[in-house]
Amino acid sequence: MPILTWPGLFALAWWSMNVLSVLVNAPNPWDSLRHVVRLFLMVLTYLTVVNLIHTRRQWHLAVGGFLALSVLESAYGLVVFVLQPMGVRLGLQRGHHVPIWTPYGTLEEGNIFGSHSAAWALMFLVLLLTLWNTRGRWWYLAGLLITGLAAGASLPRAAWIEFAIGAALAFLFYSRQTRTRWRHVALLAGLAPFLLLGLVCLVWVAPPDIPFIGRLRTFSQLGADPTFSARLQNYTLALSEWRQHPWIGWGPGVFYQIHGLIRGAPAWISDLTVRTLYETGLFGALFFYGWVGLSLAMAIGAARGAAVLDRALLLGLAIGFIALLIAYHATDGTWLAAVWVQVGLMVAGARAVRRE
Repeated sequence: MPILTWPGLFALAWWSMNVLSVLVNAPNPWDSLRHVVRLFLMVLTYLTVVNLIHTRRQWHLAVGGFLALSVLESAYGLVVFVLQPMGVRLGLQRGHHVPIWTPYGTLEEGNIFGSHSAAWALMFLVLLLTLWNTRGRWWYLAGLLITGLAAGASLPRAAWIEFAIGAALAFLFYSRQTRTRWRHVALLAGLAPFLLLGLVCLVWVAPPDIPFIGRLRTFSQLGADPTFSARLQNYTLALSEWRQHPWIGWGPGVFYQIHGLIRGAPAWISDLTVRTLYETGLFGALFFYGWVGLSLAMAIGAARGAAVLDRALLLGLAIGFIALLIAYHATDGTWLAAVWVQVGLMVAGARAVRRE
C-alpha cells in the first residue's frame, strides 16, 4: 500500500492549489494545463522515491547512485567547457551578460546547472568533514572538487552565495559535539571579516578581464546590472498583479499568458517565493513551504540519533536542499526532477533510519 507522509500531503495540497488557481483565474486554462501536468510529474517523482525505499541498505544504494549521477552531470559540464575551443557547443551557452561560453550540462540553463552542482558539492563536503578518517574520504574529495569546479565554471552568482552559506552550515553542524559547534561559530565569526576583506581585495586587484573576477565584481554594481534590474522589475510587476488574487493566485504559466515578451524575452518570474505567491497565492505558499519545513524537520530529527554515515547523508541532503532554496530565489528550478528526487531521498532516509 502506498505510503503518504505529512510532507507528501502538503506537496499534493500545493499541486491541488495549482489546479484550482488555473480553473478559477487563468486566462488560458488549456495553456496552463501543460504546466499543471509537469508539476504533477514532479510531485509524483517525489512520492515514488519515498515509496520505493524501505530499508537503510536501499537508501544507501539510492543516495550513492544519486551522488554518482551528480558527479557525471558536473563532469560533463566541465568536459564540454574545456573542449569548447575545439567547437564543442552541446551543453554550453553564451549570453549578453556573460559573453563567454559557460556550461549548463543537461540542466537547461547555466544558473540551474551551477546551483545544483553547488548543492551536490555541499553533500560531498558534509561527507568529507564527517568521514574524514575513513578510506572513502578520497572519493568524497574527488566528488567535491568536480561538483565545486562545475558550480564555479558556469559563473552563477546565486550558486556562489548558496555554496558559501551551505558551507558555513556544514562546518557548524557536521559534528555532534555542542562544544565543537560553538568553537566553529567563534571561528567563523572571527574569520568572516578577514575572508570578506580578502575577497574584496582579490576582486579589485585581479584583472577584470578574467571571467570569474568580472562576475564577482558585479556584486558591487547590482544597481547597474541589467539581469538584476530586469528581474526586480518582473518581481514588482508580479507582486502588483498577485494582489488581485492573493489567496489562490493566477495559476502556473499565467505571467507569460498576460505579458508575452518583456524586453525581448519570455515573461518569467525567476524568484521561487514570488512565483509561488503569484501562481498559487498565500494558500499555495503555505502548502509549499509546509512541504519544505516538514521534509527538513524529518531529516534533521532522524539525523540526531543516527549512525555516523546516516547522519552525514541526512545532513548533506538537508543542507544541499536548503542551499538550493536560496539559489532558487534567483533562478527557480522546481520544475526539474532533480530537487524532488533529492527531497524524496531525504524523507525516505529519515523514515528508514527511524524504522531500523
